[in-house]
Amino acid sequence: MIYLTGALAILANIIFYIFLKFSLWILFFNTLIFFVFVIFVYYQKEDQNIETKKKIITNFNSELGKKI
Repeated sequence: MIYLTGALAILANIIFYIFLKFSLWILFFNTLIFFVFVIFVYYQKEDQNIETKKKIITNFNSELGKKI
């Protein structure tokens, strides 16, 4: 969904540039902001995956300790 929103924003910028003759800098900065946003979301998902794995390992170890 995030990628779709970013793609629509880039497409809208291209249309604005073609029809309204906005500056190319607007397109450049918006594209740059989009890619920074995508990288931020990617690393946030990686952090969530790491936290989930830590919780699974902790729960497994605590259950293993109860059985012994």
